[in-house]
Amino acid sequence: MKLVETLISRSLAASRGPIARGSITSMIIRVAGIGLAFLQSVLMARLLGAEGLGIVSVTIAVVQLAANISVLGLASLAVREIAAMRVDGNSKGIGRFLLGAILVLCLVSAMASAFALLAFEILDETLAIYTSILPFALGAVPVIAFIYLWRGTALGFGDVAGGQIPHDVARPLLLCLWLGPLFLGAASLTHVTFMQGYLAVNVLVALLGGWFVWRNLRQLPKGTSKAEQPRIGEHLRKAMPFLGISLLLLLQSDLATMMLAALAGPEQAGLYQPVGRMAALLLLPNQVVAARFDSRASELWQAGEKERLVHITRSFTRVTTLATLALALPLAAAAWFILHAFGAEFVQMAPAVWIMAAGYVLAASLGPAGRLNVTAGNAAISFRWTAGAIVLNLAAGTLLIPPLGALGAAIAMALALLAHALGQSFSARRNLGFDFSIWDDIARRSAAKRDS
Repeated sequence: MKLVETLISRSLAASRGPIARGSITSMIIRVAGIGLAFLQSVLMARLLGAEGLGIVSVTIAVVQLAANISVLGLASLAVREIAAMRVDGNSKGIGRFLLGAILVLCLVSAMASAFALLAFEILDETLAIYTSILPFALGAVPVIAFIYLWRGTALGFGDVAGGQIPHDVARPLLLCLWLGPLFLGAASLTHVTFMQGYLAVNVLVALLGGWFVWRNLRQLPKGTSKAEQPRIGEHLRKAMPFLGISLLLLLQSDLATMMLAALAGPEQAGLYQPVGRMAALLLLPNQVVAARFDSRASELWQAGEKERLVHITRSFTRVTTLATLALALPLAAAAWFILHAFGAEFVQMAPAVWIMAAGYVLAASLGPAGRLNVTAGNAAISFRWTAGAIVLNLAAGTLLIPPLGALGAAIAMALALLAHALGQSFSARRNLGFDFSIWDDIARRSAAKRDS
């Protein structure tokens, strides 16, 4: 008990550090966004039903995957590159980076839309259920790609509000303002109508994200760096590992939905959605702290301040592990009641919430290994472990989904999540030379107590 009290007190002390201070805004935004996203999910489930929700969820998953491809990893790279260029006073480099990223995004999203049209022509009968929403899905691809780019750019400027408000708050808020009156008025909603509204909302969100970026660009001081400005090709080379990692992480989060649609039908995919939404709540501690951790860790690594990097990483692990556990226990205990809000047909998924909660807590206890691998220039290693987790998820899902449906998808996801965290942690410890898991923290404190 004393050890737990010590960990908690150290976590509270970490709140006076730069990472936690920079995370306060992020926490407020994320909490507001999670509440709105949960309400949005309930409204969608009530208006669309399990099958309609499944159709829409599969479509959005594919759109997000295509949008990630369209930005070619430049959104993730922007967080680190813009932070580094700001330190060097390279304002001109920031402008060139953004211009090149916009051109790449427009070109690749057009190619992705053409590829999607070709796929629908070839697989017309298999994908017939999605044909009516194809135009709106294709229109959403470049729009969401811009949202990703603006988010990464704002975070690179250290503007947590500008990076998170459009995506995390404005989008679910606008959707709730549209869906709420429909639900209260007992109006009907088809998956086609929903995708029309979804596209319109994302256009507004992209405009808001662009405004935040424009505001940060206006505040840039005149550049003082005389360093040679890298071309967009150089940025693309650096961005490729980020593209692979972001695609695999997105695929990992949406793989259950896509496998359920393919192996069990859209209804099972729809039943899984509330579980996925509830499990996403458990990412809140990690996302809140990471909003500032990524750029700060990059700055410390570039400056060679390893001791301070070790300190903030261990603080990250303590805070996120305890916070994830504090969220997981009441969430899993209340799963039956929460799922009932989505509709009686969703209550059967309560055991899946316990399974996912266990996976997320154990993964959090191993620390931000994947983020450290990328920060230290070992993005290829991070990519390999993420790819391995995807393969495991795919294999386990293929075995478990046919007999168990959405519950099998939850088991496969939890196994892949834990395997991914273990692999990343092993590589980061070996390459960086220090252990940052909560288990090492407990072991060090226990040893110190015995020695004293």
